[in-house]
Amino acid sequence: MPEDTANIRFGFDAADAAADELLLTAQSLFDSVSIMRQDIPVVTDDWTGRFREVFDVESAVHDLAMTRLAGELTLLSAQLRAMAIEAAAAWAP
Repeated sequence: MPEDTANIRFGFDAADAAADELLLTAQSLFDSVSIMRQDIPVVTDDWTGRFREVFDVESAVHDLAMTRLAGELTLLSAQLRAMAIEAAAAWAP
């Protein structure tokens, strides 16, 4: 273990569990977006008017936001795993 990191602790198990949970949450968001996309035609089949337009805009906003959040969670999971690998390498003999 390098001398300058002798007092630093890294929770490898906690990091791995957190990375797994981030991926599960991201997958849940991706699944939710998919379900919403499939349901839109059912909801909007014969719906017209101003509130339909509001629904269309809000649906697109939510779709984008959930997709982006899922992507960011996936990236964060990968970064956390990379940090764990880097920390493990620092402690390797």
